[in-house]
Amino acid sequence: MKTGKILVVDDNEMNRDALSRRLKRLGYEIREAESGYHALTMVEENSFDLILLDILMPGLNGLEVLQQLRQVHSPTQLPIILATALSESEDVVRGLNLGANDYITKPIDFPIVKARVEMQLALKRASKELQVANDRMQRSLNAAFAVQQAGLPNRLPELGGFHFDWRFEPCDELAGDGLHVREFGNRWVSICLWDVSGHGVPAALLSVSIAHILNDTQAGSVRLHNEVDAPFAMPRNVIQRLNELFPMERTEHFVTMIYGVLDTHSGSFIYSSAGHCNPIHLSANSGAMEPPLSGLPIGIGDIDNEPYDERTIELAKGDRLYLYSDGMVEEMDEADQSFGELRLKEYCQQQAGEKLERVLDHCLDLLRIHAQRPKFIDDVTLLAVQRE
Repeated sequence: MKTGKILVVDDNEMNRDALSRRLKRLGYEIREAESGYHALTMVEENSFDLILLDILMPGLNGLEVLQQLRQVHSPTQLPIILATALSESEDVVRGLNLGANDYITKPIDFPIVKARVEMQLALKRASKELQVANDRMQRSLNAAFAVQQAGLPNRLPELGGFHFDWRFEPCDELAGDGLHVREFGNRWVSICLWDVSGHGVPAALLSVSIAHILNDTQAGSVRLHNEVDAPFAMPRNVIQRLNELFPMERTEHFVTMIYGVLDTHSGSFIYSSAGHCNPIHLSANSGAMEPPLSGLPIGIGDIDNEPYDERTIELAKGDRLYLYSDGMVEEMDEADQSFGELRLKEYCQQQAGEKLERVLDHCLDLLRIHAQRPKFIDDVTLLAVQRE
């Protein structure tokens, strides 16, 4: 037996009765309306799964009823099948343009009516199931985003006259970018920014896994090494260890990363890079893009044949250090021109007198002006350090 509540609208009592009786035999619950005004009242007071709507009616005709109903109910919410004379093709075209789901012609061939009613009700059920699945997926994405946000720094270090700030803007519900800022030993701060290739759930899961490893007190920046006498894990060793944990044949993704440790007593920042963007070091009198370090991205690097290098940046008072993901510098404008590292460096240098927070906000504003689109094409992350 079929299920569903159907409204049959026709000013001709014999037509309504004949169609209603045959649909009832199939198991449908049927209500009838003898006019367009009556039909609108019934729809307002009841919930229907489908409407069979005659076009030619006195007073308010079927097309006018259709037009009013579509202001409230979409074709997926309330399927409407028009009934019209075979010669009235213009009415059919107008009805379909107004949002009718289908049509039948008079004199009515009931097997055709049966088939089209079943098809529209099946489509409605499928649409509802799809919406339920989509809502469930959206709730899962929102929960996953909350987990990812929880992994971001919730408190920035305040050690030795250093100021930290960051901006994190995913291009989608979930991000492949990540950042880590963590103090330890009342002197050092581990700083990391990474970018997982690709987008969506797989990239986000890998990004969250990296964040958990770096934030784990037993496996993070202090313990992720075998150097017994060292106060912290050397950056190259952290990256090498992550390379061992996430080989590409297991993840099918690679990760670019810059990882370093800042000594807040001396101002020394020692870091290593796995194919990541070069940091920008700005002093009171000049600005420089640090030269690239050797080292393939995590996941494709051969740590035996391609060891990771390290470099040290000395931050004097007033100096600033900017780390960023490639989404910042590779964002394209309408002419397919990238924002570029040089433009980022020059702007940060021009704004040397501004507060760090305002500089980061302005960088994102400039990028939006450059892109001229609601969302960036890639995740964008900025992390800045200032020695005050």
